[in-house]
Amino acid sequence: MAVIGIAAGHTRACVGTRLYEHERCYLASEMLVSLLRAAGHDARAVPETLYDLDNDESLHRRVQLFNDWGTELNLELHLNGGGGNYSTCLYWAGGEDSRTAQLAALVEDGVAALMLWRSIGARTETFFGRSDLAFLNDTHASSVIVEPAFKDNIEHAQWIDSPAFAAEYAATVFTGIQCYLKQAEV
Repeated sequence: MAVIGIAAGHTRACVGTRLYEHERCYLASEMLVSLLRAAGHDARAVPETLYDLDNDESLHRRVQLFNDWGTELNLELHLNGGGGNYSTCLYWAGGEDSRTAQLAALVEDGVAALMLWRSIGARTETFFGRSDLAFLNDTHASSVIVEPAFKDNIEHAQWIDSPAFAAEYAATVFTGIQCYLKQAEV
């Protein structure tokens, strides 16, 4: 079975909306790891102590850890900000025709099936004017940042704050990973 690295975005050292995002996504990441392990995958969670570090230091250590583990897939769970009304998955700009694009598309399909808002599909980081996302650029394996909702959109926040959020987020990402693994035969 596949070796899969799972992380929650940001850290407990963040403040404001980034801390809120981390707390919500951390719960979903723990559930996702459990689902993957129950399905027989070697799912690797970031050690909890890394989430006590400064955001940038934690990110660089997560990337190094995933590379050291030799993961085949990496996913980081996030929430978007900026008042939008869509879901998306981001992947490395150099991976348009790669397995990474396929992974991002299938995870986004799983997320989109649950959401009442639109999906803009899987996108390269450059679609949003970025080319410097360390989680995507510095990991050696196919890596995806999942952003199913906007934390500052009232409709999305109702879901994010609901008791079902973590389980639904984890289940939709799990479904996308499973579809990818079946197609890619990883």
